[in-house]
Amino acid sequence: MRTLLVFLMCCGVAWGQVEFDGKGNFSLSQVHEVNGSRSDLQKWATEWAAKTYNNSNYVTRINDDDQILTKGSFEVPAIQTINGKEFTQGRRINYTLNVQFKEGRYKIDITDVALEQHPSYPDRLQDYFLGKEEYRNHLRRHYGPESGAELKSMTRLIENDRKYDELYTNIQKYGRSMVIPITVQIEKINQSLLAYMKQDHSDDDW
Repeated sequence: MRTLLVFLMCCGVAWGQVEFDGKGNFSLSQVHEVNGSRSDLQKWATEWAAKTYNNSNYVTRINDDDQILTKGSFEVPAIQTINGKEFTQGRRINYTLNVQFKEGRYKIDITDVALEQHPSYPDRLQDYFLGKEEYRNHLRRHYGPESGAELKSMTRLIENDRKYDELYTNIQKYGRSMVIPITVQIEKINQSLLAYMKQDHSDDDW
């Protein structure tokens, strides 16, 4: 898996390191050292989750002394090309956040990064990074007779090499347009939690 290093100076983050395999799969795994006991770290992370997600009871799946497991989402822009014109479309990205605690350090894992399913077309991030013929076969399965879809215009497009080449180029552009925004958002989550964990919590005990 190659590492995508994105310098995010314009976004208020010095730099980020997010794993991206070039096939639509994103993840982050990092250990941070923070002054505090395991219970302190768990408490602070729970506070951060409540403030970040506004409703920690909804997103939290596991919350104990050793681990917090939550589900979250964010929105990113995606460039869609229709008839030669580009439009920006917002796409919601879901993810799993897993934070584990030990004395003086915690581990953050962000996994299961996936597009929220479109009601009319159940696409996946990985679809937009398929090879040319892989994607053509993907469309055949979705729009072909075996799927029950009767979209003759799409069938003609798939089998017309010139039109399909244009479609595939636009599909690649659509996928690539989300790579940096997704990376930025994942790193923002990482840095946001780290900043909260490292802030002065001395006023918490009163």
